Amino acid sequence: MESADEDEGWASVSREEWLRKLDSADLFESDIHNVVLNYLAVQGFQGAAEAFAAEAQLQPEVPLDSVGRRAAIRQSVLAGDVQEAISILQALDGTILLSFPEVHFRLRQQQLCKIIADVWPR
Repeated sequence: MESADEDEGWASVSREEWLRKLDSADLFESDIHNVVLNYLAVQGFQGAAEAFAAEAQLQPEVPLDSVGRRAAIRQSVLAGDVQEAISILQALDGTILLSFPEVHFRLRQQQLCKIIADVWPR
């Protein structure tokens, strides 16, 4: 019988099998450094990401000066201030929402949901 995870396309792996596969995987220090750098950048720790990149002599895949703006966009969306997120995006690049209509649609959809939730009687 399949587990719920397998029904959703996920395979269930035992702890022992996971450890065996992990032992057989080739992990390079540069791969681990890139994962750490990516985590710092995605979480909005611009200063830490810059210091880590310099220390590990990494060339970031994205400009680290955009980390703060990306964090501000994420915080605006999480706080429910979608219009602020859109304003930051447009100030960053006036064509970005035209280039990614799905993102623009989802932001507007979230904005509409918030408006409805704010006026809907409880």
